Amino acid sequence: MIIDFQAHVFPETYIAEMKRLDGAVILEEPDPHSGMTYFYDKKLKCRINTATFQGQDIEKRLRHMDQLGIDIHVLTIPAPGADRFEGEGARKIARVANDAIAAIARKHPNRFIGFFTLPTCDIGASLDELDRSVNELGLHGFGCFANLNGQALDREEEYSPPRRRHDRRSHHHRRLPCLRRSLGYPFLLSAEPEPGLLPEASRREAPTPRRRGLP
Repeated sequence: MIIDFQAHVFPETYIAEMKRLDGAVILEEPDPHSGMTYFYDKKLKCRINTATFQGQDIEKRLRHMDQLGIDIHVLTIPAPGADRFEGEGARKIARVANDAIAAIARKHPNRFIGFFTLPTCDIGASLDELDRSVNELGLHGFGCFANLNGQALDREEEYSPPRRRHDRRSHHHRRLPCLRRSLGYPFLLSAEPEPGLLPEASRREAPTPRRRGLP
């Protein structure tokens, strides 16, 4: 079984909310020379990612997965995630993103696994959204980068509450992985694959999750 953990999507509702917010990160107009569209971070004063929208067509994505022999996509929001926004805008865009990811996973439970994003500018809101994402939306993990809001993930005073909540949910409910990306490559931070992460039919085959092309 082939599971692609580097599977991103910019849901249409997420992009629409980003445009409505006109917050810390904006979507530029297409570059007149390359035709590419970029996300621009007002704080960093630079482009932070290319905007690619091909993955929004889920039926087309499924056809590509079949053609390439990909069994499952673990869906995450690439940069910019909700951590790049502030205040109510961060809380709103996290909910919009997580709702969209969950809707895709619910419609195709044997092909997609959803990870959530969190409004890490607000620890209380992050805890609430973590609970909602797991208990109401059925998402299976937290996708983030090697730093959040410019701070390391092990910064105790800022990120220990969501980490403890994440750990408690993993211990009492199910093991919740955290997908951290560094230099563009994902790492699954979990002691062992979470039993509920894979569809039932897949678990009977006892697969070992891995990225296509990697050992």
